[in-house]
Amino acid sequence: MRSLLAAIVGSVPLACAVAAQGFAQDKPLGKDPGSKVVQIGPVIGMNFFTLAGSDASGMKTRSALYAGTALTVPLGVNTFLQPELLYSAEGAKVSVTDSTFGTIDGTYELAYLAVPVLFGVRLARGRVEPRLFAGPVLNVNLVCDLEASAQGQSSSMSCADASLTAKTLTFGATAGGDLAFRSSWGTFTLSARYAADLTHAFDDSNVRNRGVSVGAGLSILLPR
Repeated sequence: MRSLLAAIVGSVPLACAVAAQGFAQDKPLGKDPGSKVVQIGPVIGMNFFTLAGSDASGMKTRSALYAGTALTVPLGVNTFLQPELLYSAEGAKVSVTDSTFGTIDGTYELAYLAVPVLFGVRLARGRVEPRLFAGPVLNVNLVCDLEASAQGQSSSMSCADASLTAKTLTFGATAGGDLAFRSSWGTFTLSARYAADLTHAFDDSNVRNRGVSVGAGLSILLPR
């Protein structure tokens, strides 16, 4: 695992250098190829999520990773469809006071296979394009764990061991925007979005995931 993490971290400077060289040697956009060609590439960023609802008392924001792949399909000159396949870590943090252990810091560690289907609009055309998007999200639960720490000790258990059942499927919606830095070979994006589930995260509990995601993506033009 350490060698894998080291390889990933070590590849970041190289990837940045390759991207910078590509932009430096880039050709003119010509007839705006990005508006007519399908693009695909990785996306990665941070989630700042919490749990909300009438049964979510004292919940705080949990920061965690999301990563995956986005496919951008042009629908017209200024519109596009962007389905994504993401690993999205969500959940929340909480602190409670116990007469025996004092302050207990806990974390609801939830993770999903998220499938947003975004409809987007380009607000301007050029090498730097502001864009807005929104759409539904299907979430398939992958992880549901609980972690607690108090007095220098920590413990963890699965939601099932705590008699808490995460719903296998949840549905939500998301909306946001990005800045697309376009090139003749692809697009680099910086994005921010807000997402909220419309269904409960657990059985028999009024609790829903919601939060803000900030990230980046790099896509390449697919051959016609």
